[in-house]
Amino acid sequence: MAEFDGSGSNGPNVQDNYVYEGRDERESSGSPGGPSSVNFSGIIKDAWSCYKENFAKILLLVLLVTLPLAIVQVYVVDMRFDFGGVYGTVLDMMYGGGEAAASSQEVSNLTLRLVLYALITALLESVSLITEAGAVILVGEKFKNAAPPEPDSFVEEIPAGKVSFSALFEAAVRSFPKLWVTMFIVRLATSMGLMLCVIPGLFLYYVYAFSAYSVELTGLWGRRATFVSSLCTRRFPKQSLIYALSFYLFTGVGLSFMVEGLDKLFKLTGLNAGMLGAFSVGAVCLKQLLFLFAVSCGAVLFIRMLPVIDPLIDESGVRKSRENS
Repeated sequence: MAEFDGSGSNGPNVQDNYVYEGRDERESSGSPGGPSSVNFSGIIKDAWSCYKENFAKILLLVLLVTLPLAIVQVYVVDMRFDFGGVYGTVLDMMYGGGEAAASSQEVSNLTLRLVLYALITALLESVSLITEAGAVILVGEKFKNAAPPEPDSFVEEIPAGKVSFSALFEAAVRSFPKLWVTMFIVRLATSMGLMLCVIPGLFLYYVYAFSAYSVELTGLWGRRATFVSSLCTRRFPKQSLIYALSFYLFTGVGLSFMVEGLDKLFKLTGLNAGMLGAFSVGAVCLKQLLFLFAVSCGAVLFIRMLPVIDPLIDESGVRKSRENS
């Protein structure tokens, strides 16, 4: 297996030669470079190329999946639970004193209401993983020449030739249960780490950053996907750290502030609740479209790492253990 030293040199491995050689030809044919070319300007360029080429399909995914979920969230869940009002009431009861003071039973009931709201919201948001799966599959399909899909990957399920939306949607939906379980494991572990001491949670967020891509592009899911992600971060620590930080800052901070800012701006217009809800739904869909571009960048990076990671996966016996189970 060739060693990555950032110099662009490659060892004698046949698979690595296949990936590294002919970079000019690859770039002209629309295929990303191998691990020796892990530079983020090239990754963004390749991701943007795929995103722009498949924007109609990505937009349709968002309209079919994210839009209905956002409508339910805004017009049913948010209006039913009134999260902001209930949360403020709980704080007043707990810390306000005087007339605002309440029995522990009342506080418990309202707190339970908040927990139920959070669970329903998380469940609705998790269904949007279908759009994430679709974006990753599109990247894998576009760059098949640089990194041939694994036999059990969901990219392999796409028929040869131009990707139809129906085939893409079917593959994304089929992968959803495995992707959901994988991301549940990732988010549960990360949340527990954050609650315990913050630092373990941040570390797990970094180590598991590539788990979703493993599901779609290698066919490994659950704990096996988190193992593949850990191989990526161990083999390419610098690139993985830059990606994890950039992804968090863009999606976790930037997009969240964007949606909150748009909501506040809409409220200043003095529109009625129905129109404000419509604008909120539009903001959620816009956020998801931008989020899927960030996902595409991560998928391109994972594909560039895969030729080096793939032999390590074979050596670990993860695929054999899955077959035996």
